[in-house]
Order: sequence, then structure tokens, then C-alpha cells
Amino acid sequence: MRLNLNIPYDSRYLSDLRRFVWRALHSLALSEITLNQLVLAVDEVCSNLIVHVPAASTDRIWVEIILKEDLLIIEIVDTSGRSAFDMKGYTPPRIQALIRSRRKGGLGLRLVRSIMDKVDVFEREGCRVWRLQKALVSEKAS
Repeated sequence: MRLNLNIPYDSRYLSDLRRFVWRALHSLALSEITLNQLVLAVDEVCSNLIVHVPAASTDRIWVEIILKEDLLIIEIVDTSGRSAFDMKGYTPPRIQALIRSRRKGGLGLRLVRSIMDKVDVFEREGCRVWRLQKALVSEKAS
């Protein structure tokens, strides 16, 4: 299975994105919790791109869902070429420190990493690619 969608850098299209991911994964034998977590992970990455990347009106976010046997791969391609996020330098914030500082936000990537088995961010052809992977073996067996 290989499905894709592209949306502008505009939060008004996030509901289309969530619907696309949900429909693409709904036919898999996933629990409702897992299905909603996967939708949330994709939404979180795309929301962060929309909020934090200064994109032009012609830039797009491409989402491709690939199922290879029991491995789900979701690639989110930031076509703006302006994202400078460095996954290697990312340190998840301490929750207690966030609570003490009363800071809102900052937990999105931590959430995505807790949902997915593997999260990579890399460059490909001038674009920043977020690759989210999840093994579905144990999910389908239960």
C-alpha cells in the first residue's frame, strides 16, 4: 500500500490531513487507540511545520503512507527548504521543568516519539523529510 496527500502550510487543512490518515489506516486491523495515536503523531509533526517553518504560499507538505508487510512508514516532506530542525540535537524537555515554568507546548515531539517506534529527520532533494515508523506485528496479533 502506498498513499499520499499534499496540503498547503495552512492549519485549515489539518482536518483534511487527519481524515486522510485515518481513512488510509482504518482498513488495517489496528485498535482504535493505535489508529488515533498514529493520526495524532502525523498531525503533530505537520502542525509544528505549519507553526514553526516560514513557508511560502506555494510550499506544500507531502504526506506519504507506505505499508511494507507489517511495517508502517509515514513520510512527511517539508518542501519549504527552510526547516532547520536537528533531530540529533533534540533533547526531550523534562516534564517537571515544563510544569514548574508553566510553559505551554514543547511536548509534541516527545509525544510523537512515544507513539512511533522510530522517528528520523533527514534531507532529501532539498526537502526536509520526517520518517515515522511503526511495527504493526504485535498490534495485529492482539
